[in-house]
Amino acid sequence: MGPVKYLHFGGSSYGVDMRAEVGLLSRNILIKGEMEPSCYGENFCQFFDYDTFGGHLRVLKGFKSVHLSGIEVYNMGQQILGSYPIHFHICGDVDELGGYTNPTWVKDLSIHHCFSRCVTIHATNGLLVHSVVGYDTLGHCFFLEDGNEQRNTLDHNLGLLTKPGTLLPSDRDTNMCENMLDNVIPGYKPSSGECNGVSTFWIAHPNNTFTNNAAAGSDSTAYWFAFYREPTGPSAGTLPERHGERTAIKKFYNNRAHSNPRRAALMLDDGVKITQSTESDPAEYLSIQASARHAPHVDADTDKPRATSLIERFTAFKAANWGIWARGGDITIKDSWFADVTEGIILASEGRTPFDPGSHQEVINTVFVGESENRGTKNLGTDNPNWAEGFDGKMRNFPNKKVEPRRGMVVYDGPISVERCQFKRYVSQYNKATAAIGFLLENKFQIAPTSRFIEASFDDVTRRAWLHRIPTGYISTKPDGDGDKTQIFHDADGSVSGYTDSYVIRADNYLLRHDGCVEKPEWNCVVCKGSYSQMWVIPISDNLIMSMTRTDHPDKPLELENQSGGTSASKWKKYQPSMLIGQTYIIHWSDTAPETISLHLMNFNRWSISY
Repeated sequence: MGPVKYLHFGGSSYGVDMRAEVGLLSRNILIKGEMEPSCYGENFCQFFDYDTFGGHLRVLKGFKSVHLSGIEVYNMGQQILGSYPIHFHICGDVDELGGYTNPTWVKDLSIHHCFSRCVTIHATNGLLVHSVVGYDTLGHCFFLEDGNEQRNTLDHNLGLLTKPGTLLPSDRDTNMCENMLDNVIPGYKPSSGECNGVSTFWIAHPNNTFTNNAAAGSDSTAYWFAFYREPTGPSAGTLPERHGERTAIKKFYNNRAHSNPRRAALMLDDGVKITQSTESDPAEYLSIQASARHAPHVDADTDKPRATSLIERFTAFKAANWGIWARGGDITIKDSWFADVTEGIILASEGRTPFDPGSHQEVINTVFVGESENRGTKNLGTDNPNWAEGFDGKMRNFPNKKVEPRRGMVVYDGPISVERCQFKRYVSQYNKATAAIGFLLENKFQIAPTSRFIEASFDDVTRRAWLHRIPTGYISTKPDGDGDKTQIFHDADGSVSGYTDSYVIRADNYLLRHDGCVEKPEWNCVVCKGSYSQMWVIPISDNLIMSMTRTDHPDKPLELENQSGGTSASKWKKYQPSMLIGQTYIIHWSDTAPETISLHLMNFNRWSISY
């Protein structure tokens, strides 16, 4: 037996547990498909060079009792809708609410080398899935299908090597997406963003419990909460519209994810298209769309108080893009760990306005590590752009190209609150924009001045913050967006900048800076005392550029284009500069001034404004 091919890191680094998961595939009972030596017939052989037509096991409504345990499921599933290794199909309530005194469960299974998913929960409520290993499978592995599945519990499951499949647009990779055109109108070519979502856990309704699970090596995403505007397929009409969007996550605790090359370890945003392809809306049915917004309320009723979706004790590492991308609504992330991720956490509201008035997102007591001691292995040959010398002088893999700026907490939209978080080993040896705290790059949307940091701590960090858009080595031809120009956050206790109750502001924003500000050129910012607010300027007009100046800096205008990014009049067209309260400002327009303008003061601290 020769040496191992890859580095195996069997411990923790700066508090981030990186020990490998171990999944047992052999079980006492074997259920397997009888396979041909190669792909044949109409089984999408243009995408697979092996047989994908395995067996399948389906549980239907009305059963007396179902409990599956100790089974190895091998070469099962098909690239045909409804033919999955383990499939609970429109079973309704399978717990006490359905009259089952011994609620239904699936325990201690291994599902490996299978051809469509692992466990499918379709219009079924109250199922327990416990200690199931899913390895080397096609399409979403643990799959909640229609968007009405509730009260299910997935505990202590392991999903490894989740690969693209053909069944749904969200399962597909770019090649499949661009070449499977039977369900779109002639001449339409789907974009890659409508696909490329294959996830180890695909969660179509948040009222479910996820505890102690692990997901590793998904081709795209580990956990994806996708908010269906309404239930789809045969479940259409079973829940009110937006029920999933307005329901808080029941429980998401002590889950982990790593080694995914696209999107996020945890995605909490977007939904699927719930209408068929038409001339006016040609995307395929169930393709990924930015069509949903998570705004949880008690009983999913917006007339009742807001509720909070809590993500607790989540671990993410070795993810090429994001640790968490989450859009809300009220969302709290606490007691979590992130390491070797290009961007640790990005929290969004709506981009233009907080979608649910009064809501915010917060991160509490969380650890961000830019470079862990888990250096990885150079496995892509001499041209591997991710392999370079790290903080400690040793060669290592970076989560993305070494020139890609790495940031722990990424400020976007807002308001957000980041409290008692630790930032470790963010060193900008290849890109000066690598920092513990940064901003979303190429951002045309709003930045709230009330986003704040409290009790932040830093260890081996070159730059605590970086405020700019185009960093050295980062290739982009796009101009600064409105959000890039208006970068700001509140350093409430001075733990970031050293100045209590101060604001960290991009250095070239003369709407906000003043003579009392402290220059921090190494962060490309100034640190300022004062009271700040956001002004929403909403013109009823065609597309215009708004130029705004403060009267004491008439030669330092800030030009904003508008949040919609389009060229036609839109109710979403807003210019959203922040302003220093107590100053006088002048607005100029690039053409004839709009006949009607609405002005709204937003995102300011109580008692900042007097009348």
